[in-house]
Amino acid sequence: MADSSKEGIFVEGGGVQTCPPPRLYTPKDPANDSVRSIPKEGGGSMVRHGPYRAYVYAPPQYTPGRGIRKYKTALKNLIPVRKEARQKDVISVDSAGFLSFISFSWMSKYIYKAYRVGLTAEDIPEVSPLDSCDLNAQRLELLWQEEVSHKGPKRASFGSAVWRFIRTRVIVSSIVFLLSLALGFVSSTIFMRKLLEYAEDENGDVMMGVTWALCLTLAEFLRVILFSWNWALNYRTAIRLRSACLAMLYRKVVRLNSLGAKSGGLINLFSSDGQRVFDMVLFGPMIVGGPVVTVLGVFYILWLLGPWALLGMTTFLLFYPAQYGLSRLMGYLRGKTVTVSDQRVRLITEILSSIKFVKMYAWEKCFAKAILQVRKKEHDYLQKTAYCQSLSISMAPTVPVISAIITFLAHVGAGNSLTAAQAFSLVPFLSNQMKDALSRLRQSTRSVCDAIVALARIKAILLLEDIVPYITRPIDRTQAICISVGTFSWDSVAVRRSSAATEKSDVSALGAMSGRTTATDQEKEKLNPYESSEHQSANVLTNISFQVAKGQLIGVCGQVGSGKTALLLAALGQLHLSSGRVMRDGSCAYVSQEPWILNASLRNNILFGESFDSKRYYETIYRCSLSQDINMLPGGDETEIGERGINLSGGQKQRVALARALYANRDIYLLDDPLSAVDARVGAHIFNRCILQALKHKTVILVTHHVQYLKHCNQVYMMKDGRVCDHGTHEELMDREQDYAVMVKTHSSETGDQSQCVLEEEHLLVGDGESFDPGHDAADREKNRRVSSSSQGSEKLDPRGAEQLTVPEMIQKGSIRFDTYQRYISAAGGYYMALLACLCFLLNVGSTAFSSWWLASWIRAGGGNATVFVNNQTMPSHNINDNPDFPMYQLVYAVTIPVILGTSLLRGLTFTKVTLRASSYLHNKLFKKMMHSPMHFFETTPTGRMQNIFSRDMDEVDVWLPITVESIMQNMWIILFAILFVCLAFPWFIIPLLVLAAIYYVISKVFRVSVRDLKRLENVSRSPIISWVGTTVQGLSTIHAFGKQSDFMARFMKMFDENTTCLYLCCIAMRWLAVRIDTLAGDTSRQQNMSADDVANYYFGLHPPSELLKPLHFGSWFCFLLQMNRL
Repeated sequence: MADSSKEGIFVEGGGVQTCPPPRLYTPKDPANDSVRSIPKEGGGSMVRHGPYRAYVYAPPQYTPGRGIRKYKTALKNLIPVRKEARQKDVISVDSAGFLSFISFSWMSKYIYKAYRVGLTAEDIPEVSPLDSCDLNAQRLELLWQEEVSHKGPKRASFGSAVWRFIRTRVIVSSIVFLLSLALGFVSSTIFMRKLLEYAEDENGDVMMGVTWALCLTLAEFLRVILFSWNWALNYRTAIRLRSACLAMLYRKVVRLNSLGAKSGGLINLFSSDGQRVFDMVLFGPMIVGGPVVTVLGVFYILWLLGPWALLGMTTFLLFYPAQYGLSRLMGYLRGKTVTVSDQRVRLITEILSSIKFVKMYAWEKCFAKAILQVRKKEHDYLQKTAYCQSLSISMAPTVPVISAIITFLAHVGAGNSLTAAQAFSLVPFLSNQMKDALSRLRQSTRSVCDAIVALARIKAILLLEDIVPYITRPIDRTQAICISVGTFSWDSVAVRRSSAATEKSDVSALGAMSGRTTATDQEKEKLNPYESSEHQSANVLTNISFQVAKGQLIGVCGQVGSGKTALLLAALGQLHLSSGRVMRDGSCAYVSQEPWILNASLRNNILFGESFDSKRYYETIYRCSLSQDINMLPGGDETEIGERGINLSGGQKQRVALARALYANRDIYLLDDPLSAVDARVGAHIFNRCILQALKHKTVILVTHHVQYLKHCNQVYMMKDGRVCDHGTHEELMDREQDYAVMVKTHSSETGDQSQCVLEEEHLLVGDGESFDPGHDAADREKNRRVSSSSQGSEKLDPRGAEQLTVPEMIQKGSIRFDTYQRYISAAGGYYMALLACLCFLLNVGSTAFSSWWLASWIRAGGGNATVFVNNQTMPSHNINDNPDFPMYQLVYAVTIPVILGTSLLRGLTFTKVTLRASSYLHNKLFKKMMHSPMHFFETTPTGRMQNIFSRDMDEVDVWLPITVESIMQNMWIILFAILFVCLAFPWFIIPLLVLAAIYYVISKVFRVSVRDLKRLENVSRSPIISWVGTTVQGLSTIHAFGKQSDFMARFMKMFDENTTCLYLCCIAMRWLAVRIDTLAGDTSRQQNMSADDVANYYFGLHPPSELLKPLHFGSWFCFLLQMNRL
């Protein structure tokens, strides 16, 4: 990483200061967190994050900057040439000079390396400190807190905080963009007009013509430079905002005790909605271009053609409100679509988390039917959105042509003549400047409307209530936990009501999928362990008085749903305290009723971020009865455990979770029925060796249904309906002969053998002070055999020989295979449907080209055979109004309007049907394929990978792929028409065309390899993020209890920064190509190329008069130049 200790690191709107080690990641309660901070030279710290025991650099703390000094680092990019930074492993954009920054030349080394040897994850550099998600999240969170403090939670606007975050860079980007538009306007109007006037003047000064040509060339070159600069600024701003929003969102998730109803849409927030925020910053600033170009266009057309031209311009202006209305409608439909998508992803996640039961009871068809019903509803919304999107896309090339037709018809209808100089001064402006303005308006409004929906969803998560720290230290230091008349609920009233409604619908959906109408209480508790029985009581615990002295073993018992788990969570501070007080003295370890297992090695699941201590580790293994299980695993304790412990039995998962707590060596242990999934002998061993012996001097609260263990507890609490109905020693409670005595007698008569197992195990207890001897235990011998080299140190474990369960996501090498395209075409309906769609595009683009060709033919025809008297002489007329065929030319030109509109609608309907048919077919086939996969597939494939496919990847297939394909097909036909007409008119043009094609081929061949590899790496690096988010949500209680929030945030930041770098490089690679093609089209082919629409004037008509040849020649040349530069 770059050394930021010598000078502040710039972030727009603020600065960064380095901090001493553990400033950023040190918890408030050191005893309750295991982060290890290692000082790093130059400031900052190296922080070991979580169970992976890897070290990452902790970024500096953000502090708001003041004055111009906060822009110091950013302004360095304005230096024309700079030396490349020495840090080879950090992305080099920060050290790029202005020329390299705007031309993306700093990206060339990655492009060429990808072409030579390909790119792998190891080749991706580290993210720039300026773009790190942690740093930007700190700044955005500070702005959001200021917004909330000023306006309150309800009136606070997350969009306002986002605007303050990007304000300076967006304003600069908008100014640069307007300058590029101004240069494009000047080149296509003033300079173009001057050149046409020079061409019409047979006595014109040659130097004046050269001067105007040089001015036009320079203006186009500067336009390309400024436009590239605008993209460079927008991409980096978009990367920072995306990182800030999602990192801030993850920070919020980690601070919550549960997400309630919001958990269903969390995957889409991190996968799809983050991209919407990115697109808003990328395209949003360009929205200023539409009004500016329109105002300039009105004055220019008035000056060129007079007041009649306003009729056509008014027609053009009417499409702006239409475009805005379509964007608003698409934003509304997007909100509806996201809601249904959340439901679909939530149900798929439920299926994946319970796939064993789905397979066991053969529920595949039932679940598939329910998912397909939700998908059908989503398909309907997607179809409506796609119709609007296709209509919006078709407007960009269609509206300027229709506006030009109406303008010229009104002009000549008023008795005015239309010359080549007038026509070819206006056509380039309408077909390029105005078309680009409309296209960018469409993109901008669509991205902003989509982002508004995404920001609203993010705000809903940010406004959820954090865990309110209500735990204090008891005055009596002999007390470990003290709850005084405490009343607790699962969450605040608003969140609870929202959660109850969503949970009710989810349970109903799951019951319908499995063919049942009701669910038992136990099944409901398993679906949502935090459900509070809203219909019975808002409070889960009422008037609880609970005292635990240090060093005591406390037993908690009661019926299912009596509040045992809630009591432990209340002691951890993870419930909403309505009244009363909670006091606790000491650090905690927690074992949940449903064991939470990480997708990591068994050893890392036990260490859980703690340093490795050989004796303590193997003693933990022995006391938790894991020695034989480790011997059976193919890789020993280095064997990878799947998500949710999918390759472990229920008892093994319980013991791993218990071993994690025991190894943590905390003061207070809260064990939620840890012996429920083990047999009697193993349970007796764990109870005696672990709970009674290893935790003898610790405070232990044991929730259990096995009453044979309660007699060993110092105190027993009986729970009933969320209250403590009785408490005392085992003997005292038995003497009272109330609920506790009835429960014990009933249980003893049913499970008498288990009590005998406990008695048989008790004689093994030599004494209270007996300790574990590793030299005489089989676990120690196994240790010496398997990992002798690992026992020396703590952090660097040799993974060789470990059994890897999770199959790494395959990254395809080389070009995309043809059968991939073939399968998509087949899913869309086959080659006939694909040809039909191509034909619709051909008709639409062909009708537009025909209108321009007909206009040129009309102008070339002039007055036809009409003559006029000039100075008593009969002269042929060149006024098109004198042409005998004037009505015929006018009628045909007018008929092209409904033809263009009709073909546009036909194209939109056909293409939308074809692409949505393909996406729905692929989704359904993929889901059915997944549901019929064997269990081994689910054991070796992370859930996040499949969630990524059904969320972000499907979003790309549903939304972004059709948009991209539609734009490609439209531009492809425009270019083909242009090249065809030019070659037919001027056969010699084939020679420069072949040269240009060869250069294009070389550049695109080098480019394709890099962008393909980067896109694949970006997709692959996204799946672990989604998996990590899902893992975090499932284990929030455990994470909070062990104080591992900082570890998990550090791990998330590292993974997200890796994905950010891949995404940024992929986007920059595309601009790298665009800049070079624009420059090549502007400099190499400027004097040879002509527009297809205008060159057709020469080929399909009679030879024009000599005085019209030069204007037509210059006009067609410039039209084609702008087409090539701006497609």
